[in-house]
Amino acid sequence: MDAAASLLRELTPEQRQAVTHVTGPLLVLAGAGSGKTLVITRRLAYLVAHGIAAESILAVTFTNKAAREMKERIGRQVPADRLWVSTFHSFAARVLRREIHPLDYPSSFSIYDEADRAAVVAAVARELGIDTDLVPPAAVAAAISRAKNDLVSPREFEDRAVGHFAEQAARIYVRYEHSMKSAGALDFDDLLLKLRELLREHAGVRERWCRRFEYLLVDEYQDTNAIQYELVHLLAAAHRNLCVTGDPDQAIYTWRGADIRNILRFERDFPDARVIKLERNFRSAANILKAADAVIAHNVHRKLKRLYTDAPDGARLLVIGAFSEADEARAAVRLVAEHVAEGGRLRDAAVFFRTNALSRSLERAFLEAAIPYDVVGTVAFFERREIKDVLAYLRLVANPADDLSLLRALNTPPRGIGARTVEHLRSFAMTTGLTLRAVLDRIEDVPGLRPGPRRALLAFRALLVDVAARAAAGPVGDLIAHLIDALDFADHLARQAGPRAEECLENVQELLASAREFERRAGGSDLVSYLEDVALVSQADLYGGTEDRVSLMTIHNAKGLEFDLVVLVACEEGMLPHIRSIQSGADAIEEERRLCYVALTRARRRVCLIHAATRTVAGLLGSPRMPSRFLNEIPPEVLECRSTHRWCDPLPETPAPDAAPAPDARAAVAGPPAPELEPGQLVRHELFGLGRVVRLEGRGRGRKVRVRFHTAGERLLVVEYARLVAVT
Repeated sequence: MDAAASLLRELTPEQRQAVTHVTGPLLVLAGAGSGKTLVITRRLAYLVAHGIAAESILAVTFTNKAAREMKERIGRQVPADRLWVSTFHSFAARVLRREIHPLDYPSSFSIYDEADRAAVVAAVARELGIDTDLVPPAAVAAAISRAKNDLVSPREFEDRAVGHFAEQAARIYVRYEHSMKSAGALDFDDLLLKLRELLREHAGVRERWCRRFEYLLVDEYQDTNAIQYELVHLLAAAHRNLCVTGDPDQAIYTWRGADIRNILRFERDFPDARVIKLERNFRSAANILKAADAVIAHNVHRKLKRLYTDAPDGARLLVIGAFSEADEARAAVRLVAEHVAEGGRLRDAAVFFRTNALSRSLERAFLEAAIPYDVVGTVAFFERREIKDVLAYLRLVANPADDLSLLRALNTPPRGIGARTVEHLRSFAMTTGLTLRAVLDRIEDVPGLRPGPRRALLAFRALLVDVAARAAAGPVGDLIAHLIDALDFADHLARQAGPRAEECLENVQELLASAREFERRAGGSDLVSYLEDVALVSQADLYGGTEDRVSLMTIHNAKGLEFDLVVLVACEEGMLPHIRSIQSGADAIEEERRLCYVALTRARRRVCLIHAATRTVAGLLGSPRMPSRFLNEIPPEVLECRSTHRWCDPLPETPAPDAAPAPDARAAVAGPPAPELEPGQLVRHELFGLGRVVRLEGRGRGRKVRVRFHTAGERLLVVEYARLVAVT
C-alpha cells in the first residue's frame, strides 16, 4: 500500500472525500467531535504524499499549540519539516520579519501585548493632557483594537468620533500610531494590518508569497475577522486551492471581531466550491448530541447539519435547581466528587461559566472541599510581572528603539532613578530626536541630572552593553541565566514580592526553562525569534490539562477541549443568555445559543446543568432568577431534573444498618492519613502553602482544624481531607 492510500484507512466516506480533494476551493463543515483534526492532518499529509512540495503548503489555525501538534502528527506520516503550519499572527510575524522594510520598520520590531498597548495609550494620554479618569486607557486601547479589526484608520476614527470619550480616543489613536512607529513596535492587530498593507500595496511581495504557497488551508474559518478574510483571499486569489474548515454553530468570538458571515458566504465567494459535511460525532453520548442539536436548531444563521453517533444514549442530562450561588457551588463540588468516586479523574471534569465573575463561589467551594482545581484563563504566564520584567531587558536588546521596555527595565531592580530623572531623559530625547537607549549613550550631555542618578544610569548602560554582547555570542537560555544572575533577581524578588517571592522566582526559572525548550524545538537560539514565540503565546497554548485537577473556566476558554464530565452553572436568563445579549437582539441571542452548544458538545459522557433561584448580581443580594430559555429547548426525554434539597446535604458518616458500605465521594480526593495535629504546629497545604494551626474543633471524621496560612489567611478545613503535612 502506498503512502497516499495508507492515509485513507479508517476514515468515513465523508472524511475520505475531504482528504482527497486536491484542486480548487473546498468547504468542510465539521461538526463538534467529528474528527476535524484527523481530517486536516491527513489532508495535509495526503497532499505531500500526492507529490505536492511541502514548502508550497500553508495551514493556518488559531493557536500555536494546535499548530505544533498538527505538524507533529503530519510528520509521523510524511516528511513535514518544510510545511508551514501556524496561526495568522505567527504567519504574519514571520513574513514581516523578512518583508517589512518597505513600511519603514526594522525587522527586529517589538511585538506589544495588551498590557503594553494600554501602557502606551496611558503615556500618550498624559502627553496630550487627557484626564485618564474620564478616558480610561484600557477602554481606549480596546477601542483602538476594534477600529483596527474593522479596518478604520486613525483619521477615519477621528471623522466618526461623537462625544467626549470618542473624540479624546481619536486624538490618542493618532498619537499612539506615531509612538508605536517611533518605537519600532507593532501590536497584535498591527501584525495583520501591516501584512495586509504589504500584500495590497507591494505587488512584488504579494506575488512572491502567492507563488510560495499554492495550497492554503484555514482552520476554524468561522472565527476569522475582516482582516483575516482579506488576507486569505489575497493569498488564494491566483491558484484558488483554498480549503477552509469550521462550524458556524461554534462561532462564539464576535466580541473580538470574528464574523460568522465569512464562512456562511464561502459558496458565494467561490461558486464552484465543493462542500463536505462531517456530521458523525465520535466524542459524545447520544443524549448529549440530541440536546445540543435541539438547542442549536433554533438558530437561523447557520449551515444545516445534524450530528449523529453510533454511541449509546448514555446518562440523561442532569438539570439541578439550586437555591443560591453558594448552593450551586456545593452541587458542582458534589458532582465532581461523585465523578471521582466512580473512578473518574479530576482532570476529566470541568465546570463552565459564562463570565469569570462566576468563579468566586466555585473556587471557595472547591477550596473548602480540598479538591484541587485550576482556573483556566487567569493571568497568563508571560503576563506576570516578574516575567515581563525580565523580558523587558531582552526586548530592549533586540530592539533598542523600544522605549517602553527601557522604562520598565530602568528601575528593575530599583536603582534610585526617579520621575524627575526620567523627565530629563525624555526631554533630551524629544529635543534631539533620539530614542531613550540612544540618550543613554550621550548621558554626559543630558542637562539637569544629579550625580547619583547619573551614576545609576551609567551602570544601567554598562549592563545593557554587556547583555547585548552576550545576546550576540550565545544561546538565549544562557543569556537569561546571565541576566538573572547579573540583576541578582532572587534578592530583588525577596525584597519586592514578599510572601510571593519563592513563587515568583520559580516563575523566572520556568522562563529560563522555556528558553531551553525553544532552543530544542526551534533548532536555534535567535533572540528575536524567541521573543516572537513568547509574544504570540495565547491562553489556549498554556492550557495543559495534565495535572489531576478539576478545570474551572469560561465557555469561551473551553473551545476545543473535551471532558468526561461537564458542569455548566448559572443556566439562567441574564447569565446564559447574558443580559447584554438579551438587550442587543436576535443576532446576539444566537451567539449565546452557540455558546450553550459549545458547552454541551465538550462533554463525552455526562452533562449537568445548574440554575439558581437567587443570585447576588451587581451587589443585590438574593436577586430572583429565571431558568435559561435554552433549558426549555432541550427535549424533556433526555433530561433528569433535581433540586439541591437533601441531595446536597453532607455525605453520611456511616452506612445504614444492614446496608453495603456506601462509597464516600470525598474519600476519592482525600490525601494520605491525616497527621496528628496540635495548636501552634507548623503545617503545609498544597494550595495554601505554609501555615500554623490555631485550634482543632470536633471529633472523629468530622474533625476540623483552623489554620492561619502565611499567604491565604485563616482557613477552616476538615482534617481528613485537607492533605496537611506536618513541618518539623
